[in-house]
Amino acid sequence: CGFIARFEPGKAYTVTLRKGLESIDGLELAEDLSRHLVFPDLSPAIALSGEGFYLPSHADPTIPIRTRNATELTVQLQRLYANNVVSFVREGADWYGTRSTTTALPERKIGVKARWNEWVETPVDLPSVLGAPPRGTYCIRASIKERPYRNVSAVLQATDLGITEDYLLRRPGEA
Repeated sequence: CGFIARFEPGKAYTVTLRKGLESIDGLELAEDLSRHLVFPDLSPAIALSGEGFYLPSHADPTIPIRTRNATELTVQLQRLYANNVVSFVREGADWYGTRSTTTALPERKIGVKARWNEWVETPVDLPSVLGAPPRGTYCIRASIKERPYRNVSAVLQATDLGITEDYLLRRPGEA
């Protein structure tokens, strides 16, 4: 026999096991046993809703960024050159960050309307970050004030053209 409890992060509880509670071995608790338990807040975190974003020009120019236990979000965009998009996708934002990029656009700090210990979604208005409606391919990077060293990144494609990605498992020499 066991029990299930739904403890919430950031709260304290007193748990009491009553005298006579029987163990799995048939032994009984000789006296009441109480313990004070504290469940800490969840760690601050940041997440994107995917590995990339496709934004048609007629769509709302915002992207959602999810945070937990954060008060401020920092967003930065870098234009990706067409000849480097494949390398960026293959190698990742950390590899690309110091190579062959235009000057990174200024960072934008955005306040987060946080509900403590819950994920919240903050819409990021891209024209306010870019200074104009987005067109082209960008690396979007985001972090939170509470964990500035933990960046998330994704590809943002703002265009009217469709994009198809196809992964093929090929043996060496096969076309």
